[in-house]
Amino acid sequence: MINMNTIWLVSFSIIIVSRVNPVPLNLLRDGAGHVLSEDDDAIDLWEGQTYPKVRRDRNKATEFKYMPKIVTIYTGFDKLAAPPRCTHEYSKETHRRKRYVLQGKRWKKHDLTYIVRDYTNDLTKKDVDKTIMRALQFWADVTPLRFHQVYKLPADLEIRFLSGKHGDEHPFDGEGVILAHAFPPESSKQGKVHFDEDETWTLDTHKGRNLLYVAVHEFGHSLGLSHSEVEDAIMFPFTPKYKDNLKLHEDDIAGIQKVYGAPGSEAGLLSQRKNYCSGKRIDAATVAVDGRTYLFSGKTVFILKSDGYSVAEEFPQPIWTAFPGGPHSVDAALTYFNRKVTYLFKGNEYWRYSVDPNGNLKADAGYPITIKRGWGMDISDVDAVFIWGNKLYFTKDEYYYVHDGYSPLPGYPQHFSSHKALRHLTQLDAAVKWTNRRHYFFSGAIYYRWKHSSGHGYMTGPLDTAKNWLGCET
Repeated sequence: MINMNTIWLVSFSIIIVSRVNPVPLNLLRDGAGHVLSEDDDAIDLWEGQTYPKVRRDRNKATEFKYMPKIVTIYTGFDKLAAPPRCTHEYSKETHRRKRYVLQGKRWKKHDLTYIVRDYTNDLTKKDVDKTIMRALQFWADVTPLRFHQVYKLPADLEIRFLSGKHGDEHPFDGEGVILAHAFPPESSKQGKVHFDEDETWTLDTHKGRNLLYVAVHEFGHSLGLSHSEVEDAIMFPFTPKYKDNLKLHEDDIAGIQKVYGAPGSEAGLLSQRKNYCSGKRIDAATVAVDGRTYLFSGKTVFILKSDGYSVAEEFPQPIWTAFPGGPHSVDAALTYFNRKVTYLFKGNEYWRYSVDPNGNLKADAGYPITIKRGWGMDISDVDAVFIWGNKLYFTKDEYYYVHDGYSPLPGYPQHFSSHKALRHLTQLDAAVKWTNRRHYFFSGAIYYRWKHSSGHGYMTGPLDTAKNWLGCET
């Protein structure tokens, strides 16, 4: 008899299972010991009370007497007489195998954003936000990963409470059986975490479905872990009874650190973090098409936190980690929202980036190309590119060019002294029109802020870049 309180977890992969013929379990398992099914994108959480009927032999592979049309199933055990596992086979050899299982997929960055798009009606929004943050902190405490809640898209992790058919290939089925599912990194739906709203979600009680446990487990899948064979691990294929002192098992920690490392394990990066406050020059700055603020310095890039006043914890990073396929260093950057693209300039060439369906930056095909070919200006390189009014400004030394988005305007270049904002500057390394609609001009380790006012405006500065943009202490 199947334990009515047992909750089962299911991994999807690529095998289609017959409804009629029994299928040996060993045909459905991969080499790591977890079951395969139709879709390797999703990992589901199942509850065992309406589980399909199975016939078990303790020493042999299990056969399925009946299977629903979907496919992936973990065996059930009457009264859990044998250790409940994804079962490879019951032998002492099992205990010498590596327990945690990696998906082979990971996030290529350590600073991740998340959004709760749809809330459950069972708990207050405050309780859900607090629980989601707490669940993510389990993983942040043992890795270099950091998570920041945002309140509008794009976000790396997208959390929703949904019912029935909800837009992916894995509809929920009402109360019981399927409780939640998550999509792993580098998949077509990476970062999406769905909870079945037909369940009763609870906190700090034996009743209902414990949101904290399910969330910690599902986020493990979202970060790149599959199921573990260790019964006490959170990534084990079904849950234990409610615990009021939930914590990661050493197997969970070993698995996630295999993917991302331990906190502070990147000595070189930590050294960079300590040193970036010393006279840091900004070479380029932009609010990219993904909505994040990027500051470029040498071969590294910073991403600002959502508050805009400090650097995300795992940065700086090499530029290629945020802009794959791009230059190793950057002279200037521009985001042109009319075309929904971001440009990186280096020498006489530039690269173009857009956003993929998951909200990540991707290099567009056919780049880099020369500035002369793409913009019609015969210049060897640029110091800064920014938007002013409805025009694009390209600067080189103490001169600027104006472009209308189609072709350069005649009568340029002109000296900085002829422009109401640039006349305050003798050197310009980077410029950006930021989210508050003010212009920021970077020069060496300082910057100036231009605020438009009644058609005129005024300049404030010099100001300390390290203190006000990078969050460094004075």
